[in-house]
Amino acid sequence: GAINSTFNVRPYSKLAVEATHKNGQVQIDAIFMALQEGKHKLFIVEAKSGGSKSLAKHKLVYPILALANRIRHDIEIVPVYLRINRTASGYQFLIAEGLFPDPRISVAGIDELFVVNAHDFTIPFSVFQA
Repeated sequence: GAINSTFNVRPYSKLAVEATHKNGQVQIDAIFMALQEGKHKLFIVEAKSGGSKSLAKHKLVYPILALANRIRHDIEIVPVYLRINRTASGYQFLIAEGLFPDPRISVAGIDELFVVNAHDFTIPFSVFQA
């Protein structure tokens, strides 16, 4: 989906300047709420298929910033990058859980998004055949 939102963003953490994303559209591939390690968390997902493993960080940071002021402070916001590739043996899922400083506390730079947990697995084509 998409949301129109106004928020401040720092292009780079070492710069003191903040830019305002004013009532602009932000694409959100998926969001879901889950209980993880006894804590309520909101997962914001950026999904891609095929191609490179890299990601433009703003694709996750902008949705976080767009939603942050609408989320209760006791709910952690977790960015997730998902890439699905078709390989010779099946569908490969690359999943990276990220960490970004809480924008409800301070405005962080886009470069402050980091991967903290990454996994990949392949589901063989045979699972899908009847």
